[in-house]
Amino acid sequence: FINVLIVRILGPENSGFFFNEIYVINLIVLIGSFGLDVAATRWISKNNSTFQSVQSLVVKFIIGFPLIIIIFYFLIAPVLGFHFLLPLTTILLFGLGNLLMILYQGIMMGLKKFNALNFMFITTNILFVVYLFLLTIFKLSGLIFWVGVGYGFLLIIQGVTCVLISRRSRETKVDPINKKEFIYYSFTILLSSVVYYCFLKVDNFFVAKYYNNVSLSNYIQCGKIGQYFIYFSSAVNVVIIPYLSSDSTMSLKKWMQILKPYIFLLILGALVLLFFGNYFYVSFFGKSFSMMHSLMVAFLPGFFCLGLLTLINAVFIARGQILRMLLGDIIGLILLILLDLFLLPHFGVQTAALFSSICYAVVLVFLLTGIKKQFILRD
Repeated sequence: FINVLIVRILGPENSGFFFNEIYVINLIVLIGSFGLDVAATRWISKNNSTFQSVQSLVVKFIIGFPLIIIIFYFLIAPVLGFHFLLPLTTILLFGLGNLLMILYQGIMMGLKKFNALNFMFITTNILFVVYLFLLTIFKLSGLIFWVGVGYGFLLIIQGVTCVLISRRSRETKVDPINKKEFIYYSFTILLSSVVYYCFLKVDNFFVAKYYNNVSLSNYIQCGKIGQYFIYFSSAVNVVIIPYLSSDSTMSLKKWMQILKPYIFLLILGALVLLFFGNYFYVSFFGKSFSMMHSLMVAFLPGFFCLGLLTLINAVFIARGQILRMLLGDIIGLILLILLDLFLLPHFGVQTAALFSSICYAVVLVFLLTGIKKQFILRD
């Protein structure tokens, strides 16, 4: 709903640019997080007494992060030929808030504070929806700026709330962590996450290069709907990863039984979009988004694969087998770049969605061939 309001406020021309800039900022945040969120979940879920040791390391990364944004804004972005529409203050708000939220969300998952996390997201997102409604009423000039500032403050509020919720009473026992092992695990997560993020977003930049802004906005909105397949599976993983990390006795058969209802819901979601999506795309986003249904038909097999892929990733993350995930993402990213680079200019924007679906399926099959080995010793 937040996404729909932003599109309605900014329109098809500006919303494509806005979300592309958000994707770039998110990539910087992803690099700045260094994979510490996933490492924090794994270590704390295994031993809650490592909370203080993990948190002290996380805080150091947060303090140094604004410098990374400033360096990218003034030195790296101009070299790459990328010019932000959003001002530096908005980018700093958005980036720092996002980093806070991501890292402390990982800590809260390790502490198994799932209900508090969900309640925080619901209440803060409702406040942001109210803010966006006010923007539609008052019709301020420079709407990209006001949407960006509001989004930045939303993430700052969410990040600070995560910090406060994760606070614990002074513990008598504080266990140290093996920093070398922790950082190595975090770094492999970082590599995998950056490649995976590029794998999911690189097609947007090819569409922006070869087609017009309206096509880009249609394409990006399809991708954002597809992200809900990932969000759904990620919400399931919030519970599964801590328990897989702390319980090494779970069998492949039991894991598959747990996933059956979630796989059914992924299929159901894809079928709903296939048969009924055409009725609400234009109603929700506006007449300029009539291209979305044809794009979505090509995207849906890939979105289902992404949802399933996210569920499978939980096993590799919990078992510490990140390199296979990384290899799969590299294969998918290289294949997608080659397809988009050489074929996309000749066959239309719908083929970009089809190429993405093909690559998502290839990575899914690659990881499925190695899933049994993660349970074989336990079965």
